[in-house]
Amino acid sequence: MMIPLRNYKRFWQGCRSHPDELKQLDAGNGEKIPMLTESLHVINRKAKVNIELKGRNCATAVSDVVLDFTGNKGWEMDDFLISSFDHDQLFKIRKLLPTINIGVLFEGPAENFETVAGDLNAWSVNMDYNFVDKQKVDEVHYAGYKIYIYTVNSQADKQRMQDIGVDGIFTDYP
Repeated sequence: MMIPLRNYKRFWQGCRSHPDELKQLDAGNGEKIPMLTESLHVINRKAKVNIELKGRNCATAVSDVVLDFTGNKGWEMDDFLISSFDHDQLFKIRKLLPTINIGVLFEGPAENFETVAGDLNAWSVNMDYNFVDKQKVDEVHYAGYKIYIYTVNSQADKQRMQDIGVDGIFTDYP
């Protein structure tokens, strides 16, 4: 399921629903919520894809989709970044997809990022823009990780993130 960040709160209960129920929900303006596979077909490797695990037991299902697209549809593991605040789900993904890029999501200042990211063999540390500064960016880079920041919507904040050297941002308005 693909939902823009700005619409996510409307669907938090729906995210625990069966896919057939989700297909009936309105994503806004009468549009249906596209399933992950539908979105990947449209993207067709024209962009890298961040898949955020939001459900408790979705690692296996997401792994199956990634394996299908890498095995049968010409995608590469490097085309995906799997991220989550639920680090247990990321450990499951790591076992299922040993070479996939993992982004560890943190709320707050991510003071323990090195331990968690190291244990997961993560590719990136993903943080809230309210808790990142040049020192944190340098610290994450020095530890060997990319740093991605969420949810950066204003032009001023986008410029600040660029100025302090983050590797990328998540935004509702690309």
